Amino acid sequence: QPSEPTQPAPQAVPAMAVPATPTSAPGALTPILVFCLIFGIFGLIGTCFGGFGIGMIFVSEQLFDAVPMEEEQKVFNKLSMDAQKGVIVPSIVLMAINLILATTLIMGAIGCFKRKESSRTFLRTALLAAIVYSVLKIVVTIFATNSANSAIESAIDKLKDDPMYQDILAQ
Repeated sequence: QPSEPTQPAPQAVPAMAVPATPTSAPGALTPILVFCLIFGIFGLIGTCFGGFGIGMIFVSEQLFDAVPMEEEQKVFNKLSMDAQKGVIVPSIVLMAINLILATTLIMGAIGCFKRKESSRTFLRTALLAAIVYSVLKIVVTIFATNSANSAIESAIDKLKDDPMYQDILAQ
C-alpha cells in the first residue's frame, strides 16, 4: 500500500491578548461628567435666551415708539434703551464664548464617557477655560453695569436742565 502523504495538522493560532476597553467612565468620574453635560446644556440654553433677549431690545424699542404713553414713560424707556444698547457688544462677545465653552463641555464629557484618551485633555482644557470665562464674565458684567448706570445718570443730568422734564425728575 502506498503511503499517503500526511498533511501537517493545522496549528491553533494563539489568540492575541487584546485588553478589553471599558465601555463607560469609571464611577468617580461619572458625576463630574454628568455635571459637565448639564452645565454644557444649560450654557447652550442660556446662550439662546441671551440672543433672544438682545433681539427683544430692538423689538421693544420699536414697540415703545408705536404705543401711545405718557411723556415720563417715554423718557424712561429712551434712557433704558440707550443704556442697554451700550452693553450689547460685550454681551454678544460673552454669548459667543459661552456657546463655544458649552459645546466643548458637552463634547468633552461625551468623549470621556466613551473613554477616548484625547477627550480627557480636551475636557480638562474646557474646564480651565470655563473658570477663566467665569472670572472674565464677572469683570465684564461689573463694567457693563457701571457703564449703563453712568449712561442713565448722564442722561438724567442733561434732562435736569430742560424745564419740560424738571417736574418728572423731581418725583
